[in-house]
Parts: sequence; structure tokens; C-alpha cells
Amino acid sequence: MSPSPAPVSTPARWRRDLRRAVRSHRRGLAAVLVFLAVLASVSAARPDAPRTDPVLVAARDLRSGASLGDDDVETRRLPPSAVPSSAYTDRADVDGRTVAGPVRAGEPLTDWSLVQQDALAGYPAGSVLASVRLSDPASLAALRVGDRVHVIATDPEGESPPRVLSRSAPVAVLPEVGREGWSSDGGVVVLALPERVALEVSEAAGRDRLDVVVGDDRPADVIG
Repeated sequence: MSPSPAPVSTPARWRRDLRRAVRSHRRGLAAVLVFLAVLASVSAARPDAPRTDPVLVAARDLRSGASLGDDDVETRRLPPSAVPSSAYTDRADVDGRTVAGPVRAGEPLTDWSLVQQDALAGYPAGSVLASVRLSDPASLAALRVGDRVHVIATDPEGESPPRVLSRSAPVAVLPEVGREGWSSDGGVVVLALPERVALEVSEAAGRDRLDVVVGDDRPADVIG
């Protein structure tokens, strides 16, 4: 009678069973390893989420002369390239401030958007600073701060004749000229206007093309 085989120790049995399992599932394990390698390479190549910065924007269309409240502004995150260098980020900096010119919903609020605290010094009482976007940016090249201009509205459909919205409005601020000249979508000039005139100009800006011509020294007013 032959002697009984020596009992296999538990660790040795585990190693033997593992080798058998690996041999029997070799193809499946290889496929899993290939999948994990591909997944790791895709994850490594995936770009990071684009950076965004918080900025205050108009929560709705704002008219020139409006006083900003909580419902007029909101915080959005935008790509750094879309955030102007002078954009506001703190609500405390804009609360109760006066809008200098028409601002579209979603447009970042900058120092150009709002009347500066001392910017109206020397202008008649009741004046506001109104930003006017011109249809022909090249016309800004002929202007200087202090010039008085007439604001002319032109119907883009040509169904009505041009009309003068304001005359003798003093130029308060002119934009700087960039390397490529004025912005292709229209240059902006800031005029000191009576509040009612600024509202008239703001309303017309939504439907007409606006331009300015150098006028005379009579007080700013609406004549059309």
C-alpha cells in the first residue's frame, strides 16, 4: 500500500489555484488590461476644464441714467479673455451707481458702464454721462474731449429720414485707439447729456444707427 501524499499547505494551494485561474482566463484578463491602459491614456490626454473668472454683468437691459439695484446685476463666470480689465466683481462697488449708457443683458459692468463719482464735475446740474456707440468708428478720430456734437439717428431700413436726437452735447470721454484702430462693431463716445436726452438717445440706440457731427456751443438739447 503506497503512502498517502503529503497534504498541500494553504498558501501553496492558493498559488496553485491562482495559476490555474490565470491560465484559464488569460484572454479575458489581457482584454481587461488593454481596456484599462486605453482608459488611463484617454484620461491623461483629456484637457483640464477651462479657467473662468467671476464678473458682474447686467441681469437685464439697462437704460442710461438707471440706478443699479440688486435685481439689475448678477455674477457670471466667463473666460478670462471675455472679462474686461476694468470689470467689476464686487456688488458693493456698483450698488446704487448710475448707468452711464445703455447696457445689454449679460454685458460685463465696467468703469465705462457707470457714472464715475467726480466725472460730472463742471457739467450742468442734472447731467448724466451717456455712452453712445457709433455706427462709423472712424468718426471718432476727428473728436476731442470738450467738443460739442450733434447726435444723429439713421433708420437702417431707410424708411424714415435721419433725425437729430441731441445737439451741442459735450464730449466727456473718448476711447483709446488700439493697435488695430477702433473696434469694428462701433466706437463708443461718452457724452454729458441731460437725463431726459440720455433716455431718448438710449431708446434710439436699440433701433437706429447713431453718428455724431461737430456742432456749436449751445446747450445740449433734443431738437428732433
